[in-house]
Amino acid sequence: RPHEPRGVRCAVGAAALGGMGGGAGVQADGCAVFELGGTKAVAYVYGPMETRRGVQHHDRGTLVVSLSTAAFGTTVRLGRGGAARGADRHSQERSMWIQQTLESAILLDQYPRSQIRLYVHVLQSDGGGVAAAINAASLALADAGVPTRDLVAACTSGALGQQPALDITREEEMAGGGQLT
Repeated sequence: RPHEPRGVRCAVGAAALGGMGGGAGVQADGCAVFELGGTKAVAYVYGPMETRRGVQHHDRGTLVVSLSTAAFGTTVRLGRGGAARGADRHSQERSMWIQQTLESAILLDQYPRSQIRLYVHVLQSDGGGVAAAINAASLALADAGVPTRDLVAACTSGALGQQPALDITREEEMAGGGQLT
């Protein structure tokens, strides 16, 4: 398995919505789908847009990231009310990771008193969900025409026993070895 790469597929703009229906992404300034084996993430970018008073920086723009995982796209057991145990906390933490990663690449100083909203949905999860989300988000930002220092690319790595491996699957993530995205 360590020498067996998973398939990668990505689509940007109108091509990204093909077969998925219009939905909320129709009015998005940028959108992208990134698939990594059995993991699929879709990202929508809205903005830059004017922000409300009190939530703005005078010298640079603000990036707001929201990450969600479809309940049907994961093997995580659901608790009462259909919410995965701890899922909200994990989603907020992962949203913060993605926000910090992308803030270092986006030229936010070109958009003072503005806001860029980024919504990422992990539709299927077979490992590497955060990496797929970052890749989809980076492509959606490019589709929206948001200036960045460069595209951001992400990959998950881990240890399978004593053997290092890239692009680990859900099963390999759950095996308990160290991981890095």
